[in-house]
Amino acid sequence: MQLYHHPYSWDSQRVRLALEEKGIDYTSFHVNPVAGKNMYASFFRTNRSAKLLVFQNGHRIIYNTIEIIQYVERIWLVSSGEENIASSGGEVAAWKEAQAADLAPAYRTKLDQVYETEDKLKDPAVLKQNKEQLIRLLDQVETKLNESAYLTS
Repeated sequence: MQLYHHPYSWDSQRVRLALEEKGIDYTSFHVNPVAGKNMYASFFRTNRSAKLLVFQNGHRIIYNTIEIIQYVERIWLVSSGEENIASSGGEVAAWKEAQAADLAPAYRTKLDQVYETEDKLKDPAVLKQNKEQLIRLLDQVETKLNESAYLTS
């Protein structure tokens, strides 16, 4: 079983939690859509849209977080050999969906900030402006240190 995901993704964290809780072995492939690094060819073969999250077990490929969690639970039930174990089915999905749902908007905002910063780092004008600002700051520090042994008094 393979899980293609970004390690900070909320959906990724929910799926990994389900896999760990059930003790199911899987191979984790970290995919970074921001930097474009670790974009494995096998990832694109299974997912031409390059959408994250992707769970693959043989020929079975699932993209939806809740469907992955439900599939993980079914795997656990079958592998446990206990037919009498009651599946929590919809309850598991509901719990996973509701878990810290109030944090989702803040998390999305933070990810948007990260993406925005990554975009800015690609802009030569922004890099030039930041470099000039850093030079001015270092000049101020040097002037202050010429007058005193410390930056603050």
